[in-house]
Amino acid sequence: MKKLSYIFCGLMIFTLQACFNLDLDPLDKVTEASYFKTREDFDGATFAAYSSWQKLYQIRQAMPNVNFSEWIRLSNLVDDAVEGVLFETQQGMREDVRELDELDFRPTFQSIQAIYAYVYEGIMRANTIIEKVEEENELTDAEKKAFRAEAKFIRGFLHFQALKLWGTPPLVLKRITDVNEASQPNASQEDLYKSILADFEEAYTNLPESWDSNNLGRASKWTAKAFMGKVNVWKKDWPAAIADFEAIEKAGAYQLMVDYEDVFAADNQNNAESIFEIQAGVIPGENNPWIGEDEGSGHGEGNQRAYFNGICRRVPPNRILQDSQGNEASIQSIGIFEASPAFVAKFEAGDLRKEVSVYFDGDVYYNLDGAEVLYEPFRTDYTISQTGHHIKKYNGRRSVTPDGPFDGRTVINNERFYRYAEMILLYAEALIEQGREAEALVQINRIRARAGLGESTLNATAALHHEKHMELAFEGQRFFDVVRWGIGAQVYGEKWTDKVVLFPFPQAEVARSGGLLKQNIGY
Repeated sequence: MKKLSYIFCGLMIFTLQACFNLDLDPLDKVTEASYFKTREDFDGATFAAYSSWQKLYQIRQAMPNVNFSEWIRLSNLVDDAVEGVLFETQQGMREDVRELDELDFRPTFQSIQAIYAYVYEGIMRANTIIEKVEEENELTDAEKKAFRAEAKFIRGFLHFQALKLWGTPPLVLKRITDVNEASQPNASQEDLYKSILADFEEAYTNLPESWDSNNLGRASKWTAKAFMGKVNVWKKDWPAAIADFEAIEKAGAYQLMVDYEDVFAADNQNNAESIFEIQAGVIPGENNPWIGEDEGSGHGEGNQRAYFNGICRRVPPNRILQDSQGNEASIQSIGIFEASPAFVAKFEAGDLRKEVSVYFDGDVYYNLDGAEVLYEPFRTDYTISQTGHHIKKYNGRRSVTPDGPFDGRTVINNERFYRYAEMILLYAEALIEQGREAEALVQINRIRARAGLGESTLNATAALHHEKHMELAFEGQRFFDVVRWGIGAQVYGEKWTDKVVLFPFPQAEVARSGGLLKQNIGY
């Protein structure tokens, strides 16, 4: 993968921030003209395109004991979570986190700049594949069609994320090689939706129904169809969304895991409920094609481990280190986010998701060496929590264990970015909007049954809003739902302002465009 980084970083003129990790080995090892020839070359280029979004889950260290992920940091702008008490003692990134938590978005936020850079880096990589697949190479016609379809999926996926964040981001449908075209104007939502759906349609038509174990994480035709349905929900094309979801139901492409904890376990990645996962980790004996074989970062312990050792879920609860005699030694990490008391109070009695999602006083969690540690949020000697509830989802017993990935030394687990449970609830939403409330409640109650709950007694809309909040807590979906449903003032109170339905474009990009890229209103 390293040789591919020379090509892609050299071609990337959209933003300099997109190539944070330049490899300064001699540039004469490979050229663009010699690279895009074999199936293996195009596989590598495709994995590199996927990995642009993956980078947003990479933990970056801001200072000793404080780590953050750009996307997780941005996606915790919800009533699920609040700023952790120990993070209050830190400097640097603390103010940015607090301002984000207060919905005080600024065009200069590092997270917003990084997300924009990686989105368009990935789009550039996808466009390069789409162009190069038509040039002289060793691919068969069938392989060309499949690689083009997969690149279209990636491009559609990234444009969709940009649309959700910025509303009218640039629509880039060709590889840009002229510096005079580096800055692109805002696109209309009509054009964005048309292009995104067309990309997903081609992916649905030409991608395989499934991949083998050596290609886990690659989009299938059903991944593309599920995203078509989700885009149509955002577009409010309810009949089209229903048709997309019903095609998936008819095919039986996905199924709910019986146990909610199974969905997020590190030893159960890419499971039957997963529509699309951000590939971040592997367990012994498995393969992750998104990870470049030589993406080492100088830590010298196997390149996959070295590069992804810090790609954790949310910062875990403050893990108390113990020595060999079991004596406490120190606090290992600072939790940026905790579960909010208001969210915890929303769990119904008997909801099995509660103990999977949130830590409670007296729970057992696992130290970095796999030792069991009692979770005591309110100690007499120091306080590690302001709420008594750290986030447990992705951080429970199935993620950090003595026999877990890489000796249980960290939480290396894929992001379940889009899963079948969410698709069922999106299907229910589309049914409600078409006046089919009874059918929608059937779908909602499927989710409740897995959680150990009886049928909802709420009206269909209220049931949908509640169930989606509880089912998808801490998964980065809540803020976008609040915006789409128009309930921002109800959820956030005085924090809410109309401008935050969209994020600001990075100020550096607006300035670089010379006014071609228009800033969103209010920023």
